[in-house]
Amino acid sequence: MTKYLEMKGEKDMSNLCQWSFEGYFANYIFHNEKTGEGIFKICTSHSFLMGDAVADRIVVKRDARTKKDITWRYIICDATKCPTPFFSKGTPLIIYGGFTREKERWIFKLNDVRMESHDEMTLSNYFNSGNFPELSYQQSMALITYLRDTKQLNIIQFAEQENAAAILKEVCGVNKETAKNIIAVIMKTKMEEKVFRILSKANISFPYAAKCVKYYGNEAFKQLINDPYKTGYRIGLHLDECDKIMRHLGKYAPLDASRLKFAAFETTRRIENNGHTWTSLNDFAKAVNRTIIRTGDDSNNIELTSVLSVFYQTRELFCKSNKKNSIVYNRKIYDAENNAVENIIRLTSNREKIPFDARLIRKSEKACGMSYGKQQREAFPKILESKGIKILTGGPGTGKTTTIKGIILAYQEMHPKDVVKLCAPTGRAAQRMAESTEMPACTVHRLLNYTPYGEDANFKDASDPIDADLIVVDEVSMLDISLFSMLIDAIKTGATLVLVGDIHQLESVGPGAVLHDLLDINDKFIPKCMLTDVFRQKGGSPIIDNSKRINEGRTSLVTGKDFQIIQTKTETESMEKVKGIMKKYYDPKDPFKIQILCPSREGISGVVNQNTILQECLNTSKDKIFYGKGCYKVNDKIIMTKNNYEADYYNGDIGIIRSIDKNKQLHVEIREKEYVLTRDMMEDIRLAYGMTIHKSQGSEFPIVIVVMPMKPKIMLVRNLLYTAITRAKKQCIIINEGTALETAIKTIQAGNRRTRLKTLLEQRGMC
Repeated sequence: MTKYLEMKGEKDMSNLCQWSFEGYFANYIFHNEKTGEGIFKICTSHSFLMGDAVADRIVVKRDARTKKDITWRYIICDATKCPTPFFSKGTPLIIYGGFTREKERWIFKLNDVRMESHDEMTLSNYFNSGNFPELSYQQSMALITYLRDTKQLNIIQFAEQENAAAILKEVCGVNKETAKNIIAVIMKTKMEEKVFRILSKANISFPYAAKCVKYYGNEAFKQLINDPYKTGYRIGLHLDECDKIMRHLGKYAPLDASRLKFAAFETTRRIENNGHTWTSLNDFAKAVNRTIIRTGDDSNNIELTSVLSVFYQTRELFCKSNKKNSIVYNRKIYDAENNAVENIIRLTSNREKIPFDARLIRKSEKACGMSYGKQQREAFPKILESKGIKILTGGPGTGKTTTIKGIILAYQEMHPKDVVKLCAPTGRAAQRMAESTEMPACTVHRLLNYTPYGEDANFKDASDPIDADLIVVDEVSMLDISLFSMLIDAIKTGATLVLVGDIHQLESVGPGAVLHDLLDINDKFIPKCMLTDVFRQKGGSPIIDNSKRINEGRTSLVTGKDFQIIQTKTETESMEKVKGIMKKYYDPKDPFKIQILCPSREGISGVVNQNTILQECLNTSKDKIFYGKGCYKVNDKIIMTKNNYEADYYNGDIGIIRSIDKNKQLHVEIREKEYVLTRDMMEDIRLAYGMTIHKSQGSEFPIVIVVMPMKPKIMLVRNLLYTAITRAKKQCIIINEGTALETAIKTIQAGNRRTRLKTLLEQRGMC
C-alpha cells in the first residue's frame, strides 16, 4: 500500500512529498532507547513517483511462494521528531511523512508510524525474521494464506480477535500455549506503540511504556487513558508527568479526585523516603500543596478538607487522632510497626538460661586464628546464654566480623543439629558477609523466599517460618521497618536472631530507624554488645583511626599514603583531580578496585557529571546503546537503583555491562550472575564510575575516592562522611573543596526520624 498524499513538482521535492507506505523494519542506524528518537531503515516492495533515487539500497529477491523476483527498496527514515517504540527486525509498519534531501541522499522524515500490515510479502518477512522461533516457514505460510483468503492481512486486527489463538492452533498445527505466545508477541509491540504514543507527548521515556504493557498486558492502553493517575503511580511516574498526559487527553482538572489521591500518595512516598513512618495531618496537607506546586500548578491551594476527602477514598492511607493532633499513616507501614512489636515480644518472651561453657571462646579463637579482646569475649555469653533477639554493634576495626564468626562456631558446638542462616539487606552486603565469615550468606529477600505475583507477593511468614534456629543479619542499619517486619514475622518461636550493625552509619533508605529504636529496649529483653575498642595493627591503615576521629567530631585527621586529603578551590578543580586519579588507578579488568563516592548527584563534581566524563575517558568500547542524553557501553560499571524481586536484583547492586544483544538489551554481570535487562528495566540502572554515598552502603572497595563539594551544604554531615571513608579497605583519598570536609565533621544530622516502634515498645514496658 503506497499512498501519494501531496506533490508540488519534482524540481524541489525537499519537504514537499508527503507519503504513507508500508514495509517492514530492517535495522536501526541510530536509536535512543529512552526517548525513542532515532534513524532506521524500512524495507518496502512498493515503488515511488520519484523513482528509485529515494532508496538507499535496492535488492532483488526471489519470492519463495510466488517464484517471482521482487524489488525491495531500503528507505532511510528519520524519527528524531517522531519518537517510536523499539521495533524488532521484520516488524510490519506503515509510515507517514515526507522525503527531504540531505547530504546528497534522500531521507524520509517521519510524522507518524504504526505497526500495521496489509501486504503478504511484508507479513512473510515478519514471521520469518526470528520473531517467532516456534513457527516454521511452512506454518507461517499457511497462516498468511489463511489471512489472505479470509481478507485479514491486517495482523493486528487478526490478533485482537478473541479466537485468534484457536485459529492459529488449527491453521498452523501449534499447541495452545504456543498460539498464545505468538499472539502475545504481536500484541506486545502494538500495545507498546499505542502506549508510547501517549507517553511521548508528555516527554515520558519508552521504558515506562514497556513497563505499563508488562503490568497490564493488552489492557495497558485502556488503563492509561481511563485513569492516567492510577496507572502512572503503578509504573512509577510523577504527578507532573501524569498531569501532562491528562492535558494531552483534554481531561486535566486540578481538583480531580484521582489527582488529589495521586498527590497524597506521592507526598507519602516522599515522607517515607525521608525515613518517617508517620506525619501530622497539618504537615501532610502542607506537603501535598508543595507536591502540587512542584507540578507548576500553584493556582489552587488544596484545602485541608480536600486532603481529608482522600482518606475516605482509599484504604492505603488513613488518619488517626490522639490527644495532641491528627496523624497520617500509610496503612502498610502502620501495620508493619505493629507487627514488628508483636513479634519482638514473642521472640523475647522466653528468657530461660542456656548453660554456656567459656572454653568455647578459646575454641573459636583457635579456629579463627586470633585472640579476642575483653568486649568480644563478653559478647559470647550475652548472645549464647539464651534464645531470642540479640544486638551486636561496632565500627571498623572493632572485630565485629571475627566476633560473629566465633559466636556462630560456638553456637554450632552447643547445638550441632541446629540450622544456621546468614543474611544481609543487599546482595553486595551478603556477598561481603559470606567472604568475611567463610559461610554461605544471602539477601533477606532470598531468605524469605520472596516471590512477587503482580502487585502481591508470596514469602515466608508465621504460618510458614524460615527453617533456621540461628539467624544472623548484617548491616542492620540498612533494614527499613517493612523488611524488618517481614523478617521477624517469619522467625519461629524459640529461634535466636542476631542483629549486627554500625550505629554511626547511615540509616535505611526506606522508612524506619530499626537499629536505633531497638537499642533503647531494656537489656533484659534484648541483650546488646557494643564493641568500641579498636584493634590497631602495626603499620595498619589510618582509615580506622580517622573514622573514630570523625565520630568524635575531631577535624585533625591522620594523613599518609593510605589516607590522603587533596585540597581544591572549585568543583572544576575537584573534577580534574578525580580524572587524574582514575586514569592512574582504574583497571578495566578489575573495575571495582577503585570507587568514587560523592554526597550529591548534581553539580560539576556530582555523580551525574562524574559518570559522563569518566565513561568518556575510561571506556573506549564502541559497542553501545544511546539512552537519553547519554549512552551505555560494553564494560561500563553500572548500579541498580530499584528493587526488582522478580529479576532478583536490588537497589545498590553494582555490576558490569558484558554485552549488548541484537535486540539492544543489556547483558550485565552482578554478583557473578548474568542478568538480561529488558526495556522495562532500563530506568532501574545508572552508570557507576561514581556513586552517591547512600548507594555505597553495604559495599567495600580497596580504594575509595571521596569527593566533598561545598554544595549542597545540607549533604555535609558527619555520618555521611563516616559511611564514605569506611567503604575503603586499603586506601582513602578525599578531594576536599574549600572547607567541605571540616563542615561535614562538625555537623551532626539535624532531626530524628518520626517512627512509632520505640513508642509502641515503651507502651509495652520494654524500654
